[in-house]
Amino acid sequence: MAGVVVLEAIVVVPDDFVQVCMVTTGSGTPFVSVLDLRPLKNSLYPQVNATQGLVLLSRINFSPDTDGVR
Repeated sequence: MAGVVVLEAIVVVPDDFVQVCMVTTGSGTPFVSVLDLRPLKNSLYPQVNATQGLVLLSRINFSPDTDGVR
């Protein structure tokens, strides 16, 4: 059984809709529990454009989550 996989990417969606394609790799049926779409200012990530996006490699939390709120 596969564990939880969390993926994040920042991409430009050049139209009023987005299509997500998932591929079965033989380890079970692909499943998306959350797809979060947010508008961002172009100046926030100037490296991202219609042909190049960003993918999260790691995330480090430097502050303890003591009250359950991020």
